[in-house]
Amino acid sequence: MRTKWFTTVSLALFMALALSLFALPGAAPAAAQACGAVHTTDLSSWDLSQTRATGHNELVDGGLHIWTEGSTTTDKAAGYYPLAVNLSTITSGVMNYTPTAGSIPPSLQIVIDADANGTPDGILVGEASFYGANWWLSNGSAAFVKAGAPHHGDGVDFQGNGSNWWGTLTEWATSFPNARTVQIGYSLGSGVLGDGVITSMTFGCHIYTFGLPGAPVPEAALPPVAGFTCRVMVDAPMTGPLYAEKLLGQEWSAWNGFVVQDLDKHGGIEISLHHHDGEYSGYAYYRIIGQNGGEVRYFAQTDLPGICVEVSDPLA
Repeated sequence: MRTKWFTTVSLALFMALALSLFALPGAAPAAAQACGAVHTTDLSSWDLSQTRATGHNELVDGGLHIWTEGSTTTDKAAGYYPLAVNLSTITSGVMNYTPTAGSIPPSLQIVIDADANGTPDGILVGEASFYGANWWLSNGSAAFVKAGAPHHGDGVDFQGNGSNWWGTLTEWATSFPNARTVQIGYSLGSGVLGDGVITSMTFGCHIYTFGLPGAPVPEAALPPVAGFTCRVMVDAPMTGPLYAEKLLGQEWSAWNGFVVQDLDKHGGIEISLHHHDGEYSGYAYYRIIGQNGGEVRYFAQTDLPGICVEVSDPLA
């Protein structure tokens, strides 16, 4: 029997704004995440509560198949995943999507906590094919976020944007310097007929890919990196998302890179550390931390390039 990569992430306390066109999906607090890649093989880790009766989400080989059946108010497919970082660290968003029907692609979504008080305040919507680098604010967002938006329309003329409030991600972060992300996601509709496959979504240095259980992580979907740091074969998977820290003297410190966990590779489970451009790759020890800090493994580099071995805690 194949082992699932990720266990269910408990998502609760979802906010419903009944009079708004775009409701706010709330989420349980998530641990802060460094740059990394999340490969989903089980949609139970995603909040699909905003998907309506004639919208659908299904994992397929190499992606996430989403589709609607028509162009009514029940035609909406949407999903959200926890991400808790400063909004200022996300300056761009990209979706790789292959349509098979419909002319309107799904949008990227970022649920934000604009005043960093632990409560979602709005959704930033990215539709690059229509609005370029501008992200517009959902109608159901809090009044203070609307008031502080980088740009405003007159209530009738949105000046070529998706709502009366818009700006680039950098402008939104400037307007709300304490803003935090709560979730990222996608939305097709409502009222949109469409059918296609999302291969990957990238928010800053955070990348999300999809596939069937047991299939390898799609290498082409990983963020560009300067080089390979190290890999190690382990006897059991860790619960993602994963991030790494490096050992400096007697202290564990942040590491500018990301972690990939690959099942059924070379006859086992492989954990790989990749570093971003300019990151020193010669640290002797790393530790990999699983979901919410509940799992930790320690790795040491060997004399062989690109190879690590699992060790006990170097500081124990």
